[in-house]
Amino acid sequence: MVAIEDTQAKFNQLRRQAECLMRDKDVISSPENFEENPLKLIHELQIFQIELELQNQELQRSQQALMESQRCYAEFYNFAPVGHVTLNSKGIIYKCNLTFSDMLLIELTDLLNQPLSNYIFFEDQDIFYLHLRKLSDSKNRQVCELRMKKDAALFYVHLESTFLSKQPGNEDQYLMAVIDITERAKNENKLMEQKEQYRALVNNIGYYIIRYDRNLRHIYANQKALDATLLTVKQSNGESHEKMGFPQRLCELCKKNIEFVFDTGKQQNIEFDVEMVNGLRSFELQLNPEFTPEGRVQTVIGISRDVTKRKQTEIKTKELEIKLFQAHKIEAIGILAGGIAHDLNNILVPIIGYSEILQEDFPKGSDQQESITEILRAALRAKDLVKQILLFSRQSHQELKPVRLQSILEEALKLLKSSIPTTIDIQTDIDSECSMVISDPTQIHQIIMNLATNAYHSMQESGGKLHVSLKQTEIESNPTGFFKLLPGKYALLKVIDTGKGIKKDIMDKIFDPYFTTKETGKGTGLGLSMVNGIVKNYHGDIHVYSEPDKGTEVHVYLPIMKKRSKNDSSDFSEPIQGGTERILLVDDEEMIVNLEKKMLERLGYQVTSRTGSVDALEAFKANPDIFDLIISDMTMPNMTGLQLASKIRAVRSDIPFIICTGFSEMINQENSKEKDIQGYVAKPVIRRELARMIRDVLTIKMLYSPPTLVC
Repeated sequence: MVAIEDTQAKFNQLRRQAECLMRDKDVISSPENFEENPLKLIHELQIFQIELELQNQELQRSQQALMESQRCYAEFYNFAPVGHVTLNSKGIIYKCNLTFSDMLLIELTDLLNQPLSNYIFFEDQDIFYLHLRKLSDSKNRQVCELRMKKDAALFYVHLESTFLSKQPGNEDQYLMAVIDITERAKNENKLMEQKEQYRALVNNIGYYIIRYDRNLRHIYANQKALDATLLTVKQSNGESHEKMGFPQRLCELCKKNIEFVFDTGKQQNIEFDVEMVNGLRSFELQLNPEFTPEGRVQTVIGISRDVTKRKQTEIKTKELEIKLFQAHKIEAIGILAGGIAHDLNNILVPIIGYSEILQEDFPKGSDQQESITEILRAALRAKDLVKQILLFSRQSHQELKPVRLQSILEEALKLLKSSIPTTIDIQTDIDSECSMVISDPTQIHQIIMNLATNAYHSMQESGGKLHVSLKQTEIESNPTGFFKLLPGKYALLKVIDTGKGIKKDIMDKIFDPYFTTKETGKGTGLGLSMVNGIVKNYHGDIHVYSEPDKGTEVHVYLPIMKKRSKNDSSDFSEPIQGGTERILLVDDEEMIVNLEKKMLERLGYQVTSRTGSVDALEAFKANPDIFDLIISDMTMPNMTGLQLASKIRAVRSDIPFIICTGFSEMINQENSKEKDIQGYVAKPVIRRELARMIRDVLTIKMLYSPPTLVC
């Protein structure tokens, strides 16, 4: 542009000189000069005119290029991917591009001369004004991020602002580039949420997580690990196990395994125990390598968890397995004992039966009758022992009756003296005036044997004294220390030993099932639990007093019965009632059939006997109306007693039926009524009991009353 203007000025000067020469001839001194000067000027004029035209053409091209450049700039400015806004010092929009207008969904003309703050979210206004203040004070480029409004929606923007140099007479201006970063902000927020979720998960997962560098320093620890060490993030970062307070043994174990993971890149799993404020705790630690892109171990992550409960459960499971095995052994012994008891019953039947017959044959008060009476008493004690075996094998049922504790104590202590070594001195103090209690004799025997056995085990190594006493006591109302006992008279059984005693921390557990302090294989942990259950079932109570190395006292309280029972099967002087009815007697043991037939015939009954269930059924079918009662064994070949009863009832439904059995899983005293059996008698049969059962069943039949169970 400057060159064109200079050429144009020079051309105009030459042209004026030529015009002057043509008018002022005095200037020309000679024709040659006249001719030479105008021609020269004209030639120069022509040259300059050509140059001028060329420069004019160049000027036009430059102007066209400038206009094109201005058009391109305008298009770039308006349609740039970034919004551009020019503000004055008061924050008023002086100029903006279409991109910014589109961001706000507002016409460009409507944006001009409007405060930019009108379009900024109100919670971010302070960010915007601080941004302007920094820009005005520093005159340097400033950036910030905030939210702007688009109708009712918000979007995130990134502002990059520049201070425009102040022109003379003009106010300050700020040029801002506005970049929509909504998607990026959403992704960042989402990433932040994921990080927070990950952080919350890691901190609350229930595992102790620590990351180690190659120098075995902690570069990260989750909140659970920090809580365990009572440290903060700042205190734990960059510290070693030792400085975080880990035990020396654990530090050495972790160091060895972490170095192995760094060297080999292989995962390591270790277990260890740590003494903590809440006791000894067991942990599992898994060490996992973290690799760089090149495959080098960069860090190691240690993930540990408290497995104390699992370890305790495993120990308890193992103990239960041992106890289950012991229970299976006991069950097997019980089955064997049941079979032995069945055979013993069959042996006792003739002893008891013929003793009762002989007792009648000899004169009352004779030496022979007294001897037979003693044989009978011994046989009845044997019967009780068989019953205990059956109870042990779970083939007998609880029978509550008046019991004299003195006799059971004496019998149990005789058994103890033969089985306990002489290093233990057994002392007794049994009050013969102590009244009877309502209980099962076998269970009382179990109480005594369990308590005495526990006392023996506590003195097994060093010996000592075992003192057993029985006396009657009375509990008054509101007794101190006996809140579970009602006021009244009680039999107090004391079992005192001078053994090891019981620690205070386990006193509350001694009645728990399977709890035992004995070595494996020397106890099931059921003894005291069973004793406690029996005593509480009789509405009694049990108290244990013990101190370590000072022995143990066990006090058992059992309620005294209010009235003395008159039904005592051992009273052989009581008369036995007989009858004249016709009875069909069935048992597969010929000796038992013969004995029971003789017993019943002596009582006046007419007895038809059979040693087989099939023969008995045929005899009944031959003449069903001649029989008043059927007495049958339970376990027989071909047909059981229940099956025989069913077959007979098909012929005659009103015939009463009594079952005699040593033991059976199919019938017992409780369910016999449900099976339409009118009477149930346990073997070995006592004549007095059988006679009473017969009269009760026949009386019920005569009165048409509902069948009742009498034993």
